[in-house]
Amino acid sequence: VNTKGLGGVMFWALDLDDFTGSYSDQRFPLIQTANELMESGETLTYCMGDSDCDDDETCCCPDLDGMAGINPAWPRCQTPFAAVGAAVSMAWSSFWAAMTTPQRVNGQAVERILDDDTTYTYGLCGCIPKDESCSSTTFTTTKTTTTTGSPSPSPSPSPATTTTAAPSPSPSPSPSSTCIDHSVLVCINDASSYWPKCDPSQSKTNSGPAGYEFGYYCTEEWAEALNQMLSHEAIGYCDDEEVKLKMLAQVAYETAYFSTVYQPADGGAGLIHMIPGNWVRNAVDMDSIFTGQGYAALAAVMGEKFFQTPEYGWRSVAAWFKKTNQVIPGCGIDLFEASFDTMTRCILSFVVSRQEAYDIVESCMLSAATPSPSPSPSPSPSPSPSPSPSPSPSVTTTTVAPSPSPSPSPSPSPTPTSSTSAVIAEAISKLEASNSAGVFQYDTGNGWEDSTVYTWADMIEAVQLMAETGVGSAKLWLGDSVANVNYGLVNVAAFLAQCMQETIQYNACDENNWSDAAVVQEAGGSTYSSTSACGQLGQSYQDYTCSAEEEQLGGDDGMACKVNTNMEMRASTQAMWYGAPAKLFCAPKSKVPHAPRWDYSGPWCDPNLAGDRFADDVALDTYWDYVNDGGSCKDYPTIKAGGWTYSGGGCTGTTCPGAAAPAFGRDARTDLEGCCWWGRGVIQTTGVCNYGKLNYYIGKRAADRGASAMFPTIDFCENPGAICEDGQPGSLKWVAGFFYWLNAVQSYESGAWNYIDELKAWVDAGMKTSDTSFINGASGIVNRGCHNPPACGTGSLHAGSARAANFVTVLTAMKLI
Repeated sequence: VNTKGLGGVMFWALDLDDFTGSYSDQRFPLIQTANELMESGETLTYCMGDSDCDDDETCCCPDLDGMAGINPAWPRCQTPFAAVGAAVSMAWSSFWAAMTTPQRVNGQAVERILDDDTTYTYGLCGCIPKDESCSSTTFTTTKTTTTTGSPSPSPSPSPATTTTAAPSPSPSPSPSSTCIDHSVLVCINDASSYWPKCDPSQSKTNSGPAGYEFGYYCTEEWAEALNQMLSHEAIGYCDDEEVKLKMLAQVAYETAYFSTVYQPADGGAGLIHMIPGNWVRNAVDMDSIFTGQGYAALAAVMGEKFFQTPEYGWRSVAAWFKKTNQVIPGCGIDLFEASFDTMTRCILSFVVSRQEAYDIVESCMLSAATPSPSPSPSPSPSPSPSPSPSPSPSVTTTTVAPSPSPSPSPSPSPTPTSSTSAVIAEAISKLEASNSAGVFQYDTGNGWEDSTVYTWADMIEAVQLMAETGVGSAKLWLGDSVANVNYGLVNVAAFLAQCMQETIQYNACDENNWSDAAVVQEAGGSTYSSTSACGQLGQSYQDYTCSAEEEQLGGDDGMACKVNTNMEMRASTQAMWYGAPAKLFCAPKSKVPHAPRWDYSGPWCDPNLAGDRFADDVALDTYWDYVNDGGSCKDYPTIKAGGWTYSGGGCTGTTCPGAAAPAFGRDARTDLEGCCWWGRGVIQTTGVCNYGKLNYYIGKRAADRGASAMFPTIDFCENPGAICEDGQPGSLKWVAGFFYWLNAVQSYESGAWNYIDELKAWVDAGMKTSDTSFINGASGIVNRGCHNPPACGTGSLHAGSARAANFVTVLTAMKLI
């Protein structure tokens, strides 16, 4: 199975194994052994002809006709398996070297203690020296011991059938703390007038859409099972209000507000609608967390009903949050400790807005915490979102990626006000006195660490530059007087809240390739096409032109950078998740004729060969040859899997096109010529117009025309990558972000909504964090181009709750709240 790269093994009947352990030292020894071998990744070594051997060797098939089960008529050297029932190779070569289709669980290799001198005769064709006689050769191989503790080499675990011992009778549930009151679950369901009731006491009479299995899934019995799970010693989140809120919001969305635990689209069952392919795995994970219950065997017998049972349903959620989420590439983390968006990604495989569910759950939890009786919340708009299935490991999935870069920023206009030197000095002093430790962190996939790309000190330097010098007539506003410097600090905090969502949480300066299957389904193209450098989600960055007024201001040379089709470069950063796409790059067609795509599920990258990987400053011609050859496992030092390919995922012939950009008059790109204008900096500066304005106002072109220039030696048109390059001032990537902020946010006004006025009103009202109207408006401008999405027709606000939480984090660090 491992050698052929098959998906797994199915056993016809569990009772054909020693299911009681009467004849061995464990239950189900046959199935357990098969599972261990599949997890080990051990493969067979064989040849099918002389072409598989070295020049001085020949492919020889031993004479096995005398062995039981051999069919003498089978052609030799035509199939790797020359025997049925005969002893076959166990090929105990080094685990990491021999692995071809790794099948791993929990990110750890299973150590096998073996006798080094044990040999096996096997019935496979093998390579021998040409001067040896094939008929007299005995094929043997020596076992060696595998290694342990290395990173998981496969983003998707084996869907192979597994099982555990049959369960003993389950003990009676022990009393639990009241972590979540029964009324909270009823309240959540009541908030939706569309879905059926989930408790007999409710008055709703609607039946819900056909095909779903509805039931009473918020009864006292379900509430008690929830409390038992949360208070169990292996979980322990009974008193953590934030964790409970996020988890319940995810389950509320998945179950249509606690009204269905089965949906017909793909047979998803349970409180997070797991597809059948993940049921056994989830039950095995339940066994590893809540030991001694035999959940795997029960799930194998009960099927979907197992996950529709209170006793098992909530523990299934815990197992997904703790372990089973590793079936989603880039996950495999403790979701109880993750952000709300990360939870969504590691349940659904990509991020969608679940803000409505979050808000409803939050309201219900607050109502339950109020001593006086509180009515159920008003019904939310109906219909509510349909429950979404959890994906199969075999389906191409996505990870959380920065939301699409904002549309080209509007023409520069003077900011409403500027600040005096005394105000600037006061603001800088307060920023320097902030409790900044741990504010700028990124998700490593195994926890959060301080960003290595963005620092508080560099941010302060950029604040001072943009407040004192600014860009043209626009300057960062830090307040009208020393007495109201809090206005300016809130302006900075709103900016940082967006940066923490857009780039800091990914530790990314350059735009990541986030054109996964979901994006391709929406916009077309190929999954993770290298043409993402040209523009993602229907964009064309080299066609982000400036307005006629801006071009006129730029004189004979205009304002926007000129596209140089011979420009070639690689980004400085890329995403860090397992199998993450390589850095974006651009190159003329003479160097890279056809665009490949990144295959994150491609080869596992042996950590012992890390020395063979490319340095960040690898010669570009060397890298282009590697890309053109469909190379893998060399793109960045920490790569764990993946490589370039010209097939699958939407590729056609010899190329993997990107999405068409009809708004810019562009067909789907199949090359990377002139595609060097991707997003860079803390709020991604994108497109030839924005880079041209940076150059005109703060770069080399400003210096050449005799104007004051922050970075007089940097030509942003010749080298847009300077924003992220090592050796450049750390403040540069911040300045590029503030440049966008001045033009698009700080000066924003639409109808009666004015950014500065809203900011002042929020501060004057006492900076109440429960009032998110101001920060949501700022987030909408950055994420969707208006203060009140989706009213502007560009979609709903993405990660609004996360941006608001970031805002609170920064305000707390600044000691404003």
